Amino acid sequence: NVSHDLGGAMESGARRAGIVKKPLSPAVAGCLGALPAGLLSELGKSYVFSDGSLLGLAIGGVAQTIQLVDIFTNSKPDDEEEVYATVP
Repeated sequence: NVSHDLGGAMESGARRAGIVKKPLSPAVAGCLGALPAGLLSELGKSYVFSDGSLLGLAIGGVAQTIQLVDIFTNSKPDDEEEVYATVP
């Protein structure tokens, strides 16, 4: 849900700036928000499990982002129940 919300906020900002001209699909907006969501979720885990290692944050954030993008690109866009049920 966080990646979807962040994607919507990023889309809104991009539309105001004129970067995006038309509304994005929920899957694309979710993918857009996957990077900050992945990094945010890994920030806490990295701090706890790797003693705040920046390398741990980067690797975990990228792995989490790839996982979220995979979920949003391989889920049925018309079935929101399926898309959001699998988001960690």
